[in-house]
Amino acid sequence: MSDASVAAMSVPGLYRTTAWQDHVTEHPHRRKLVPVSDGVYDLEKDQGEILRQGTPQSATNFNHMEHGILDAHIATALYVAHLRQQGWKVDQLAEVVSTLAASGIGTERYKVTIPVVGWEEDGSGLYPFHLDIPNEDISVNHTPDIAIEPDSMMTAVMCGLCPTAQTLNGKLRLFAQSVPDSPIPSMLTLIGTAPDISSVSGDTGASGGVTVSTPAKTTASDSDVEEMLKDIFG
Repeated sequence: MSDASVAAMSVPGLYRTTAWQDHVTEHPHRRKLVPVSDGVYDLEKDQGEILRQGTPQSATNFNHMEHGILDAHIATALYVAHLRQQGWKVDQLAEVVSTLAASGIGTERYKVTIPVVGWEEDGSGLYPFHLDIPNEDISVNHTPDIAIEPDSMMTAVMCGLCPTAQTLNGKLRLFAQSVPDSPIPSMLTLIGTAPDISSVSGDTGASGGVTVSTPAKTTASDSDVEEMLKDIFG
């Protein structure tokens, strides 16, 4: 890649890179002696024509890099903590699903591809974009859990996909800091009490959508779910 093709990158919410340029002159190594006083000279650059102005090696640019490195370390630490928390959630969720299944309380897992279309921006909060996936059988009584497939984790991170989702009456709502640039395959687990969920629909075109193949099982009341979760988590 040539220097001319290098440009600063700016992704909303991420580090803004600097497109560093070499300083190119007609005579890069030429210097001249300038008399200051008797027997004393200053050595000055005499490089001729400037063919390309270089990027200043300034405190501003170097401190920008330092701040970027610090931000990266903080972000990595937070992400590792999040992954550890997600690992705990997976273990706890597996226990919850097993216990609830044995008790007849409805829990189902669905393969979900989060699309790149259908997102709306309200411009507020940490996650200004949201996507509603409509389905009349989803209700606020469901508890959703979204697990991103490993190969799509970077896409989810780049768009700032919220690790939690929200169930509303008649729809599932996802949140993000920006619209993903490619579909995100994931696994949706629903724990709840609504009657049969036979399908959840999203965009089904080339950009991806939501695929569901198994109906939910529901036999418990709200109080049963609350009591069961209390027994598990204390």
